[in-house]
Amino acid sequence: MRSKVDQLVSNNHGLIILSPELEQQLPFSVSEVIFHHKGENENFMLRSKDDEFFLLKKYRKDRKQRLGIELEIELCKYLRGQGVIVPHYQKFKKLNQTCLVDGHSFTIQRAVQGHMIYQPDKEHFYEIGKTYRSLHNLQMPSSLSSRMPKIDENTIGLSWNYLCEHKSVDRNLVEKFNQYKMLVLRQLDFSSKQLVHFDLHDGNIIYTREGMCMLDWEECGMGNGVFDLAVTMTRLVKLKNPSNLINALLEGYGKVDLEQLKHATIFKFLYLASFVAKFDDILKGETLEQLLARYLGYFERLEHLDIHR
Repeated sequence: MRSKVDQLVSNNHGLIILSPELEQQLPFSVSEVIFHHKGENENFMLRSKDDEFFLLKKYRKDRKQRLGIELEIELCKYLRGQGVIVPHYQKFKKLNQTCLVDGHSFTIQRAVQGHMIYQPDKEHFYEIGKTYRSLHNLQMPSSLSSRMPKIDENTIGLSWNYLCEHKSVDRNLVEKFNQYKMLVLRQLDFSSKQLVHFDLHDGNIIYTREGMCMLDWEECGMGNGVFDLAVTMTRLVKLKNPSNLINALLEGYGKVDLEQLKHATIFKFLYLASFVAKFDDILKGETLEQLLARYLGYFERLEHLDIHR
């Protein structure tokens, strides 16, 4: 018998149906659930009876966001006021911007009109670089920045023990990761206080007529803007010949310390490794040890990557 939580969303012969308890919280009548994506959190694209589109997000119980949900909503409101294209959160029927159903938090936002691109070209990476620069040039009000998490030496440490103590991973492999961790923590500059998204992978970008919309701000914080470039580098370093795309990214962004960029990219991979070790149910098609071995190969590629800027 399914638990009450499982019944929040049911699948009836291929059709996804929201539970009445959840649906009655929504500020509109739902005519269709268009798709359901289950990843770190669950997302549901909804069509209202007025033919408008909304994104309903269900947050994992066992995942503590770096940025609280309420603060993420407040940040997005501020960013929209600064001309940054970000999600527009809606209020539920009780005029709250979050609702709690059976221990799960939910938010609702108006769907962004645009499209995702999973094989970006040089123009897209140039646009990503420009968007990063605009974001990092923002002067954040202290009322927001003082409450934001910091991206600093302790960011990896929040879940590093899950990697070090994971029973399925060879100890020699863990030791190599510890050595890289100590190396990058010595080399990286954590003194900058820019707004950093820290999770802008392809699935968090929607290209619109007005520009690039950045989704999912739950990993963001105040730190060195190079960490955003590093997130994009974690994709590019996997490619056979990434030089042209990397140069397009950096041309859009402007001046950057390339050694800092390489170290920041390793830092992001280390962060991802510790995150996966904590939530290893998100692994697809490989073990944690296989993922770590793959990451080590990327570290070596980064050390020998020839970038001219």
